[in-house]
Amino acid sequence: MQSALTDRNDAAMQAKKYCVFCATGSEQLTALLLSNLTGGEAFSPMLTCHIYTGGAWEDREYFLLPGYVFLFLRDELPVSRILKIPTVVNILHYDVEDYELKGCDAEFAAWFYVNHGLIGKSKAIREGERIRILEGPLAYVSDRITKVNKQRRRARVEIPIYDRTYYVWLAFDWADEANK
Repeated sequence: MQSALTDRNDAAMQAKKYCVFCATGSEQLTALLLSNLTGGEAFSPMLTCHIYTGGAWEDREYFLLPGYVFLFLRDELPVSRILKIPTVVNILHYDVEDYELKGCDAEFAAWFYVNHGLIGKSKAIREGERIRILEGPLAYVSDRITKVNKQRRRARVEIPIYDRTYYVWLAFDWADEANK
């Protein structure tokens, strides 16, 4: 398992990372079309949320950033071909023809890539008044946790992307029954 994670981390660091803006609701189709067109990997960020419904906790998956698809390539970005995809609105860029993600944006995309497109649940334990993340996606961004709701088993994470800050609640489970 660790070897597969290390391989995925290496691949994430070596790939060129891009962000494509598409029509909201067409994220999965756009990701498929981008993958087929470029031979790269494309994902629309998804996350698992705990929802309390009907007297029980249930996990549901939601789009983290509706209208955005991340694209990971080894080769150059075929801009004109991508812009011909009907569901693509634009390719996000910093300056004219500067499409490759950088800094925090590239780190966020790599985090998403390592987690196979789904930011699932993490495992946590209580340490006094605090919680400690043992494993999972929250472990990578534990320094960006701004708030914790222990009862609902969620942590609010600050995610900077393209000079904007998003706050997202990510799910965690208690590692043992005593922490519930």
